[in-house]
Amino acid sequence: MINFIKNTFPNRFLFFLCLFLLISFSYSSSLGAKSNALSPQLDPVTLQLKWFHQFQFAGYYAALEKGFYKEVGLDVTIKEGQSGMDFIEEVVSGRAHYGIEMPELLIARNMGKPVVVLAAIFQHSPQIILVRADSDIKSPHNLIGKKVMWRFDSAAELQAMLIKEGVSLDQINFWELSWDINDLIDGKVDAIHAYVTAQPFILEQAGVESTVISPINYGIDFYGDCLFTSENELGGHPERVKVFREASLRGWDYAMKHPEELMDLIKGKYHTKRTLEFMQHEFEHLNQLMLPKLVEIGHMNPGRWKHIGDTFVKLGMLSQDYSLDGFIYDPVPQPDNTKDIRIIWLLLSVISLITISAIILFVFNRKLKTKVLSRTKHLTAEIAERKQAEDALRENQIIFQAFLENSPVYIFFKDHEIRSLMLSKNYEQLLGMPLESILGRTMDDLFPSDLAKSMIEADKQILRKGKNITVVEEFDGRTYETTKFLISLDNKPNMLAGFTLDITDRKKAEEEKDILQAQLLHTQKMEAIGTLSGGIAHDFNNILAAILGYADMAKDDIPDWSPAKHQIEEVLKAGNRAKELVKQILAFSRKAEHKRVPVQFDSVIKEVLNFLRASIPTTIDIKLNIASSCGNTLADPTQLHQVLMNLCTNAAQAMEEDGGVLSINLSTVDIKNDAFDAKSTLKPGPYILLVVSDTGVGIEKEHLARIFDPYFTTKEFGKGSGMGLAVVHGIINNHGGMITVESSLGQGTTFKTYFPKIEEETEDLEVSETSPYPGGNEKILIVDDDVSLATLTQKRLEMLGYKTTAMTSSTEALELFRAESNDYNLVITDQTMPTMTGEQLAKELLNLRPDIPIIMCTGYSSKIDADKANSIGIRAFIIKPVDTKELSRMVRKVLDSN
Repeated sequence: MINFIKNTFPNRFLFFLCLFLLISFSYSSSLGAKSNALSPQLDPVTLQLKWFHQFQFAGYYAALEKGFYKEVGLDVTIKEGQSGMDFIEEVVSGRAHYGIEMPELLIARNMGKPVVVLAAIFQHSPQIILVRADSDIKSPHNLIGKKVMWRFDSAAELQAMLIKEGVSLDQINFWELSWDINDLIDGKVDAIHAYVTAQPFILEQAGVESTVISPINYGIDFYGDCLFTSENELGGHPERVKVFREASLRGWDYAMKHPEELMDLIKGKYHTKRTLEFMQHEFEHLNQLMLPKLVEIGHMNPGRWKHIGDTFVKLGMLSQDYSLDGFIYDPVPQPDNTKDIRIIWLLLSVISLITISAIILFVFNRKLKTKVLSRTKHLTAEIAERKQAEDALRENQIIFQAFLENSPVYIFFKDHEIRSLMLSKNYEQLLGMPLESILGRTMDDLFPSDLAKSMIEADKQILRKGKNITVVEEFDGRTYETTKFLISLDNKPNMLAGFTLDITDRKKAEEEKDILQAQLLHTQKMEAIGTLSGGIAHDFNNILAAILGYADMAKDDIPDWSPAKHQIEEVLKAGNRAKELVKQILAFSRKAEHKRVPVQFDSVIKEVLNFLRASIPTTIDIKLNIASSCGNTLADPTQLHQVLMNLCTNAAQAMEEDGGVLSINLSTVDIKNDAFDAKSTLKPGPYILLVVSDTGVGIEKEHLARIFDPYFTTKEFGKGSGMGLAVVHGIINNHGGMITVESSLGQGTTFKTYFPKIEEETEDLEVSETSPYPGGNEKILIVDDDVSLATLTQKRLEMLGYKTTAMTSSTEALELFRAESNDYNLVITDQTMPTMTGEQLAKELLNLRPDIPIIMCTGYSSKIDADKANSIGIRAFIIKPVDTKELSRMVRKVLDSN
């Protein structure tokens, strides 16, 4: 070394100067070595985990157990997280030096929490919405109105996904997250906020298939677990922050390369509750979240943090003037202004020597010095610029490659000959071949000829005109929307690029939304019909009550030889038919509990035909063929009415233009295993076969397969909603039966329905009695706002010997009863009356005298029924019109029971 200096610097002064510098540097180096040798003590720090020990934190265990922390002078304690713990506060308060949290760190920073993010361990967020696969939830739109368990302090990307998809958070029934997967398994909730690394595996182990709704599939892509510290830690111990970060990332690199070793370590030393199978599941998903083979572990892009911050602004979680200043850690070492006196002295000595050397060199070789300095400065700047450009290019390449590898959108770049240059990774799954086999090929080589032809024509149009275009294409049963645009290059042929979205689910969601709206309109229509029919029934029953009552009384006053006797009897028959008609209207329009009883099918057919005959045109002939001894079926009579009404109405509509024949046949058939259609779901045994056929226009063959689908109809607008046959199909299946259809254009249609036959007989009809009507001498208060009905009831009861008082005002009747409450043995009241209803009157009467028996007699009311009347103390509940026999027996029964 001394000879080298002599040869390089022949001047004696320069020789001794350089020798002095060499000795000074050697001395300072030895001092540094001695200083390091005298300070082997490890620096204690604490790392706060965000949950219990599991493979999600494998990198930190690896750095501790493999000695990476110890090598950089750190004694690290890893603390397990607890439910409800504020992990940011743990670090800011100093109880921990480092922590792990989601990108909500940026929100905390701009709310005054002095946090600094050191590294993004997960390049993608593990947060998802998890549902059972057998539920009807397939997209964010399906969550509307559902019960969703939600972690409110850590769900920013899930909120962003919902808002981007047009789902308002107010439309979802949120529950506080309990972390108990059984809440989803048992159906307590419809969906839960979960981690893709954990809960799907737990469901799988429980034998429950799941569906994952991930924000990344809807264009929301945040970082996952982020390592962070406080400004206090960074400002006071910058070197410690640097080496802790480097050792931690080194631990993650080791953990992802030796997963089995880390699993055994976590299971043995850290006593995790997780099984080895669970941790293997975690490792597989961490690989997808971290992308260790594509992206440097811990890598962070300020541009992506800016995008995350802008998303928080849109969610209303950050103000528009938020800042990233001081939030993202810069791993490049910064100048250390806290050196001790020895370092300061050494630097001053070196600077002094350099200054002296510079002066001497300037004196002896000014020109040479000027040229060397100029050239050095130029080369240094050039190298720095080149390095900066290379670093930026390398970072952009990593980001772009990661984007192509993980993009849920199909991305492509083509040359001027329309050959594929670059493609996103998901094209492998779309086309079923590796990217190496796709690149360099044209659309003719990859897609069906018709589709390829349209694609190539669109590409040529872009190259010619340079305008962006968007096309919708069908491929392999899916629907895709593609946007293409031109890329102009200097002195090179133009290129084109674009991206393709799979919009199949979006279209399906829109169709489902239309169906739900149609269902809502249908439900509202049916409710309106029920309300209207109930109102009509009340008024009509009051009218019938007067007609039948007075006609019945007139009949008794007319001698048998008078022709008027027969005429009155015909009036009574017509009135009773009207009474039954009202009952049928109410049965069809209101919601009722479906109670199954033995039903004689032929009686149902006759009742329906009597109801339909008036509405079916006379150009349609009805032929009825009922075999003897068809027996009974166990069914809800109202639903059997509905089945037959729908089938007959459809048949009549098919023949309304030209007329025809509506045939209804009822018979029995014995189904055997080997004597029926192989596709049949019927169990062997006896069945009642109902066949409804018409000679109408018929049904096209391609429509027959969908004839029982909800909302499928071939009728013109306003002729039907398409729900009728779907309801019929459901009713018959629920009764253990089956329905089939046969039809051809111009030849009519035949529906065959099978209902299980039972041996149990229907209840015998009550035998009419000729005994005189029971009467009495008790005093009865009658309350009805209809004067004719109040008078009619009064005359009937007085004919039976009772003493009566009739009132048409419920409030006046209450005042009368308050004054003479002990004079009356019974009260008969209407329900629907002005000022005070019958229900309200009954409550007031019972408050005055709890033992007073009350009979409620009403035309119809949706507000009260027999059960409700009984619950408030009303002894009997009857629907108008009521004949003298029924009235006399009911009054006597109530009085005697009191």
